[in-house]
Amino acid sequence: MNIGGNNYFDNETILKQFERLFQLLYFKNVKVTIECYDDDGESKDLLKLAEELNLHIPQNCKLFELKEVVSEHAAFKNVSKLEKLGVKYGVKIIFAPKFHCETNPIEGFWCHSKQFIRKNTDQTFQALVSLMEEAKENFTERDIHSKLFRRFWRTIKAYSEGKDYLEVLTTFFSCLCKDKILSRRKITNANIDD
Repeated sequence: MNIGGNNYFDNETILKQFERLFQLLYFKNVKVTIECYDDDGESKDLLKLAEELNLHIPQNCKLFELKEVVSEHAAFKNVSKLEKLGVKYGVKIIFAPKFHCETNPIEGFWCHSKQFIRKNTDQTFQALVSLMEEAKENFTERDIHSKLFRRFWRTIKAYSEGKDYLEVLTTFFSCLCKDKILSRRKITNANIDD
C-alpha cells in the first residue's frame, strides 16, 4: 500500500466491513430455519410460523395483531437496498405482487387488452395485429388507467386495514372471486370424447 495514495483498503472501507460484521454477531449461533410449507406442500399459516419462532401470541389474537407481532421479529425486518435508497431521497417504495392485478396496474392493462381483442377478433393473425393497436387506443380513450390506479390505492388501503386476500378480491372485483383456484380446465382421457 502507498501511504497517502488511493488505497483499496482505506479506513472507510475497513470500518464498513467491521460494522457489517458487528451487526451479524448478534445472530451468531442463533440460526433458525423454519419451513414455510407443511408436509402436504401447503403454505403454513401465520400463527403456526409465529409459534415455531417462539413468539408470544396473546389469546384471541386478531389477524392484524398477529401480523404486527410477527413483523417485529428480526427475520421479518429485512430492508432492501431499493427501500434504503428510497428513504434516502424521500421516495416511498411499494412492492406489489408480480401477477396480481389488484395491486399491479400493468396486469390490469394486459387484462383489458386481452378482453378487447377476444371480443373483437375474427381469429386471423392480421386482425390480431390491428386489434392490439386498437386495444391500446381504447385503453387510453376510456381512461382505464385511472380506474386501475384508483383500485390499486384502494386495495393497498384495504390490506393495510387488515383485510385478507379473499376480502379484497370480493370487495373490489367480484363476489364470485375465490382465493384458491381448485382446478383449471383440463382435458383428460375421461372427457376426450365429450
